[in-house]
Amino acid sequence: HTTEVRGRGNSSWSWAKKPYKLKLEEDAALVGDDAHDEWVLLANYGDRSGLRTATAFAIAAQTRLAWTPKFRFVDVVLNGQSQGLYMLTEQVEEGSDRVELPDDGYLLEFNKRYLRDGEPGFRTKRGSSIAFKDPDEVTKKQRRQVRGAGTRFERVLYGPDFTDPRTGYRAYIDVRRFIDWYLVEELFSNQDSNFQSSVNFSWVPGKR
Repeated sequence: HTTEVRGRGNSSWSWAKKPYKLKLEEDAALVGDDAHDEWVLLANYGDRSGLRTATAFAIAAQTRLAWTPKFRFVDVVLNGQSQGLYMLTEQVEEGSDRVELPDDGYLLEFNKRYLRDGEPGFRTKRGSSIAFKDPDEVTKKQRRQVRGAGTRFERVLYGPDFTDPRTGYRAYIDVRRFIDWYLVEELFSNQDSNFQSSVNFSWVPGKR
C-alpha cells in the first residue's frame, strides 16, 4: 500500500531523530481495533528512557479525560537502516473513536505558530493564539462564534468575580477534566503545557 510520510513537530523537528506523520492510502488498524488513515510516529528523542510519553499516556487513559491516544512501540527501519525505537500513536483528530464531536463541535489548539503552519485561527485580546483543527475549512460565522466564546471566557477568567461558582470560570470549562489534564502535565513536566502550542481542546456551542 502507498503511504505518505511527512515530518511533524515544532522544536522536535530540529533534533537528530525526526518525528513523522503517516497518511495511509487505505484505513488500517495499526494500533487497537479501529481503522484510520492518519497515524503518528513519535521519536521521543528528548527522552532517552523512551518511557515518559508512554507512561503519561497510560496514566491519562485512567483519568476522566474524554480521549487519550492509543499507542504501541515499533522499530523503524528505513532503506535497510534502523532509525531506532518509536511510538506509533493515534493522530489527534475529530472522528469516531478519536475526538468525537457533533456536527457543530470544534477541535481547537493553542498554537502560536498557526500562521506559519497554514491553519485558520486568531489571536485573542490577551494574546492567546487559537487554531482550528476541525473543521478544516472555517467560515466567517464559525470564526466569529469561537472568537466570541474565547473573548467571553477571558473576560470572566481575568475579571473580579472569576471564582463565582455560577458565573465564574467554572461555567465555561469542565473543571474535573481540566484538573486531570493539569495533573498529568505537571507530573511529567510537559513543556508543551504552557499554552504556546500542542494544547488541544474541544468546544460545542452551548456547552463547556
